[in-house]
Amino acid sequence: MLGLTTAITGDIPYQLAFNEFSLQLDGTDDCVSVVVAEDTYRSTNGFTVSFMVKLDDGQPSSEQTFFGLNDRTTDNLFKINLKTSGEIIIYHKANGDSASCITDEAEFANGAMSGWFRYTIVVNVTEEGGADYGIYRNNTKLDTTKTDSVSATNYALFECTGIATAIGANFNNATGQFVDHIEGLIDEVAVWDIELTQSQITGLVSPPYVFDFNNSNSTYNKTSYLQNFYRFEEGSGTTVEDLSTNSNNGTIQGGAVFVSDVFHRGIGSA
Repeated sequence: MLGLTTAITGDIPYQLAFNEFSLQLDGTDDCVSVVVAEDTYRSTNGFTVSFMVKLDDGQPSSEQTFFGLNDRTTDNLFKINLKTSGEIIIYHKANGDSASCITDEAEFANGAMSGWFRYTIVVNVTEEGGADYGIYRNNTKLDTTKTDSVSATNYALFECTGIATAIGANFNNATGQFVDHIEGLIDEVAVWDIELTQSQITGLVSPPYVFDFNNSNSTYNKTSYLQNFYRFEEGSGTTVEDLSTNSNNGTIQGGAVFVSDVFHRGIGSA
């Protein structure tokens, strides 16, 4: 549940708002299984995935997945991964075409993170250029390098019917297993079936803050495109509520637990 506390700095009142819980993943078998509509991954408007993380190890011994699915039957996949050297990489495959996009520099140092960061991954598509990708830390677009390409035609043919998407891992339907698990904390995971602009992304991380992505602020107004939204405020149990209008509730896999290590921020200015 959202906590609200009124405080005063000088003559300007503001509210301190915060989540009570995030989800702790052990890097072994913990993740969340969710349903992301197949049409989201082939939306003509592009799509966006955003999440907050606080990792136990920014340069793990093996590659790990923040968000992903892998339909080995149709050879389609979309994964957002953490490399062993600390970069973030997107893997995308649709109807035989494949591409990747990696940050030019390591995003994470070796060892545990001391604080939270939001990462937002956007995918856009044009008839001429096919799929393209952007990776943002908070509201800063990172320099990246793209390899190969998914054409607009094959982007539109992406298939993953009945295949789970995993938060904190990658689901491989050929084995029926979740693999490449993240170790650390994750929170506020959201998916839109549109490419958010940098201005829209700024609205997620800058005052006046949006805590419910079903609501708008002065820079973020893409509420009608929100497909999945998980804040992990349940505090117990194995079900996480989808706060979008689609009710795609997720299921905790392994022994992931709710913890009180969360990112605090103010609403408005002070």
